[in-house]
Amino acid sequence: MTRFAVLFLCSVLGVACAGGGQTVCPQDPATGMSQCTTTSNSLGDAIAVTGVAAGVYAVTGCTVNGCQLPDRCNTSTKRCEPIRCSESQTCPAGYNCRLDTGLCR
Repeated sequence: MTRFAVLFLCSVLGVACAGGGQTVCPQDPATGMSQCTTTSNSLGDAIAVTGVAAGVYAVTGCTVNGCQLPDRCNTSTKRCEPIRCSESQTCPAGYNCRLDTGLCR
């Protein structure tokens, strides 16, 4: 599955990079130098970038970006999950344990 995901990402990225954009080179008034950038209003480019972002998240999940407290990253599912707590297992500072659910909030 991982090889398929990497192959998919590479193919989407290749299509995105192959798509043409418009190069704009305005001159800097202070230095007179051209400052070129490539722009695109292409729907295909937008779809490709969105596909790459979704693919990267599908492969890495929260293992790269982490989770906001009071959640933690489950490395098996690669999803953010609430931190479990009990009377003996406390929550991070600023959060309380809801004993009825056993979750930090």
